[in-house]
Amino acid sequence: MRKLAVFLLLIPLFALSSLLENIPQEASAVFYVSDAVKLYETFKNLSLGKVLMEDLGLEAMITSMTEAYGVDAETLSQMKEILVVTRGVGDTLAAFGPFEDPDSISYVLQSLLPPDARVEIGTYKGYVVLYTSDGIFSAFTKGGGKFPEDPIYSRSG
Repeated sequence: MRKLAVFLLLIPLFALSSLLENIPQEASAVFYVSDAVKLYETFKNLSLGKVLMEDLGLEAMITSMTEAYGVDAETLSQMKEILVVTRGVGDTLAAFGPFEDPDSISYVLQSLLPPDARVEIGTYKGYVVLYTSDGIFSAFTKGGGKFPEDPIYSRSG
Protein backbone atom coordinates (compact mmCIF):
# COMPACT_ATOMS: atom_id res chain seq x y z
CA MET A 1 0.00 0.00 0.00
CA ARG A 2 2.84 2.37 0.85
CA LYS A 3 4.54 1.74 -2.52
CA LEU A 4 1.26 2.52 -4.30
CA ALA A 5 0.94 5.81 -2.42
CA VAL A 6 4.51 6.81 -3.32
CA PHE A 7 3.92 5.86 -6.96
CA LEU A 8 0.71 7.92 -7.10
CA LEU A 9 2.57 10.91 -5.68
CA LEU A 10 5.28 10.56 -8.35
CA ILE A 11 2.84 10.52 -11.29
CA PRO A 12 2.24 14.31 -11.25
CA LEU A 13 6.00 14.89 -11.05
CA PHE A 14 6.57 12.81 -14.16
CA ALA A 15 3.62 14.40 -15.95
CA LEU A 16 4.96 17.92 -15.33
CA SER A 17 8.56 17.07 -16.09
CA SER A 18 9.86 17.38 -19.63
CA LEU A 19 13.26 16.74 -21.12
CA LEU A 20 12.87 19.94 -23.12
CA GLU A 21 13.59 21.86 -19.91
CA ASN A 22 17.08 20.34 -19.92
CA ILE A 23 18.31 21.31 -23.37
CA PRO A 24 21.79 22.76 -22.81
CA GLN A 25 22.24 26.40 -23.79
CA GLU A 26 25.08 25.55 -26.16
CA ALA A 27 23.16 22.81 -28.01
CA SER A 28 24.00 22.67 -31.71
CA ALA A 29 21.44 20.00 -32.62
CA VAL A 30 18.36 18.65 -30.84
CA PHE A 31 16.26 15.55 -31.54
CA TYR A 32 13.17 15.11 -29.35
CA VAL A 33 10.44 12.47 -29.18
CA SER A 34 7.50 13.29 -26.90
CA ASP A 35 5.81 9.86 -27.12
CA ALA A 36 8.33 7.04 -27.45
CA VAL A 37 5.71 4.31 -27.17
CA LYS A 38 3.73 5.77 -30.09
CA LEU A 39 6.94 6.13 -32.11
CA TYR A 40 7.84 2.49 -31.43
CA GLU A 41 4.37 1.23 -32.39
CA THR A 42 4.46 3.31 -35.59
CA PHE A 43 7.91 1.97 -36.44
CA LYS A 44 6.76 -1.63 -35.92
CA ASN A 45 3.94 -1.04 -38.44
CA LEU A 46 6.40 0.00 -41.16
CA SER A 47 7.80 -2.67 -43.46
CA LEU A 48 11.34 -2.11 -42.18
CA GLY A 49 10.16 -2.13 -38.57
CA LYS A 50 8.28 -5.38 -39.07
CA VAL A 51 11.31 -7.02 -40.67
CA LEU A 52 13.70 -5.87 -37.94
CA MET A 53 11.51 -6.30 -34.89
CA GLU A 54 9.50 -9.39 -35.79
CA ASP A 55 11.03 -11.27 -38.71
CA LEU A 56 14.64 -10.92 -37.52
CA GLY A 57 13.58 -11.18 -33.87
CA LEU A 58 15.18 -7.97 -32.63
CA GLU A 59 12.25 -7.25 -30.30
CA ALA A 60 12.42 -10.73 -28.75
CA MET A 61 16.20 -10.47 -28.40
CA ILE A 62 16.01 -7.11 -26.60
CA THR A 63 13.21 -8.37 -24.36
CA SER A 64 15.13 -11.51 -23.38
CA MET A 65 18.33 -9.55 -22.73
CA THR A 66 16.63 -7.01 -20.49
CA GLU A 67 14.62 -9.67 -18.67
CA ALA A 68 17.86 -11.54 -17.95
CA TYR A 69 18.86 -8.45 -15.92
CA GLY A 70 15.48 -8.23 -14.19
CA VAL A 71 13.90 -5.53 -16.37
CA ASP A 72 10.61 -6.54 -17.95
CA ALA A 73 8.78 -5.14 -20.98
CA GLU A 74 6.36 -3.24 -18.74
CA THR A 75 9.27 -1.31 -17.24
CA LEU A 76 10.57 -0.42 -20.70
CA SER A 77 7.11 0.75 -21.76
CA GLN A 78 7.26 3.48 -19.08
CA MET A 79 9.55 5.44 -21.39
CA LYS A 80 7.74 8.47 -22.77
CA GLU A 81 10.42 10.91 -23.91
CA ILE A 82 13.68 10.71 -25.82
CA LEU A 83 16.09 13.62 -26.15
CA VAL A 84 19.34 13.59 -28.12
CA VAL A 85 21.51 16.70 -27.98
CA THR A 86 24.85 17.50 -29.57
CA ARG A 87 27.19 20.30 -28.60
CA GLY A 88 30.09 20.85 -30.91
CA VAL A 89 31.88 17.90 -32.47
CA GLY A 90 31.58 14.58 -30.67
CA ASP A 91 29.88 15.97 -27.54
CA THR A 92 26.60 14.08 -27.42
CA LEU A 93 23.94 13.25 -24.84
CA ALA A 94 20.90 10.98 -25.07
CA ALA A 95 18.27 10.89 -22.33
CA PHE A 96 15.15 8.76 -22.16
CA GLY A 97 12.44 7.97 -19.65
CA PRO A 98 11.07 8.72 -17.18
CA PHE A 99 11.28 5.41 -15.36
CA GLU A 100 10.10 4.52 -11.89
CA ASP A 101 13.51 2.87 -11.35
CA PRO A 102 16.03 4.36 -13.83
CA ASP A 103 18.92 2.67 -12.02
CA SER A 104 17.74 -0.75 -13.23
CA ILE A 105 17.80 0.42 -16.86
CA SER A 106 21.17 2.08 -16.31
CA TYR A 107 22.56 -1.17 -14.86
CA VAL A 108 21.43 -3.16 -17.92
CA LEU A 109 23.03 -0.67 -20.30
CA GLN A 110 26.29 -0.58 -18.32
CA SER A 111 26.39 -4.37 -18.35
CA LEU A 112 25.96 -4.48 -22.13
CA LEU A 113 28.56 -1.83 -23.01
CA PRO A 114 32.13 -2.93 -23.72
CA PRO A 115 34.69 -1.76 -21.14
CA ASP A 116 36.35 0.61 -23.62
CA ALA A 117 33.10 2.37 -24.61
CA ARG A 118 33.47 6.12 -24.81
CA VAL A 119 30.13 6.81 -23.19
CA GLU A 120 29.07 7.32 -19.59
CA ILE A 121 25.69 6.27 -18.23
CA GLY A 122 23.89 8.05 -15.44
CA THR A 123 20.44 8.95 -14.23
CA TYR A 124 18.76 12.29 -13.67
CA LYS A 125 15.24 12.90 -12.31
CA GLY A 126 13.95 9.50 -13.40
CA TYR A 127 15.67 9.54 -16.80
CA VAL A 128 18.54 7.39 -18.04
CA VAL A 129 21.27 9.52 -19.59
CA LEU A 130 24.08 8.43 -21.92
CA TYR A 131 26.74 11.10 -22.48
CA THR A 132 30.18 11.52 -23.95
CA SER A 133 31.54 14.15 -21.55
CA ASP A 134 30.92 15.46 -18.05
CA GLY A 135 30.56 18.91 -19.58
CA ILE A 136 27.49 18.07 -21.64
CA PHE A 137 25.94 16.19 -18.71
CA SER A 138 26.46 19.22 -16.49
CA ALA A 139 24.95 21.52 -19.14
CA PHE A 140 21.99 19.12 -19.41
CA THR A 141 21.31 19.22 -15.67
CA LYS A 142 21.39 23.03 -15.76
CA GLY A 143 19.17 23.31 -18.84
CA GLY A 144 18.26 26.79 -20.02
CA GLY A 145 18.51 26.10 -23.73
CA LYS A 146 15.58 25.87 -26.08
CA PHE A 147 14.28 23.84 -28.95
CA PRO A 148 15.24 25.45 -32.27
CA GLU A 149 12.61 27.93 -33.47
CA ASP A 150 12.98 26.69 -37.04
CA PRO A 151 13.55 22.94 -36.75
CA ILE A 152 14.35 20.89 -39.83
CA TYR A 153 11.37 18.67 -39.11
CA SER A 154 8.76 19.05 -36.43
CA ARG A 155 5.53 17.17 -36.00
CA SER A 156 3.04 17.77 -33.25
CA GLY A 157 0.51 15.25 -32.01
